[in-house]
Amino acid sequence: MDYFLVFLGLIKVFCLKIFNPSNFIFHLFPKINFNSRIINKGTITLGKNIRIRSHTYVRTERFGKISIGDNCFFNRNIYMVSNQNISVGNNTIFGPNVVIVDHDHDYRNNKNNYVTKEIVIGSNCWIGANCIILKGVHIGNSVVIAAGTIVTKDIQNNSIIKQKRINVLENSNKSS
Repeated sequence: MDYFLVFLGLIKVFCLKIFNPSNFIFHLFPKINFNSRIINKGTITLGKNIRIRSHTYVRTERFGKISIGDNCFFNRNIYMVSNQNISVGNNTIFGPNVVIVDHDHDYRNNKNNYVTKEIVIGSNCWIGANCIILKGVHIGNSVVIAAGTIVTKDIQNNSIIKQKRINVLENSNKSS
């Protein structure tokens, strides 16, 4: 069944290429599950041996760019939207439910406008499940980001990042 969805995904890739000949670039045949959506109003470049599982959503807006290096793997339910630029190096792995957005709404001036800053993710990185990578972040090479981490600042090469969050809202142990 998965092979059939990958085959349908290849048909989808070729349709994207036909309708966006200069703005959708890929090398060899990316393995993109048919249940994933790619919406390209900007430019998307995919390297060799890209694998994208089901229900992944990749979108570029009018001036947005997404560039993904060779041998990258995107697990299920990835959400990646670019209004400016998102760049991913080679051999990077994304766990399920990762969100990557290079923009925020300009809530102070006009909610319909965006504030954008590029995102750069290096090579040989592992982004754990349920991570969020926000605008302006540069992640170095060989970085591991633990599951559930929200990345708002740059991360140097060869780092392991874990976000500690323990919030006790109410303690049900009542002593008399």
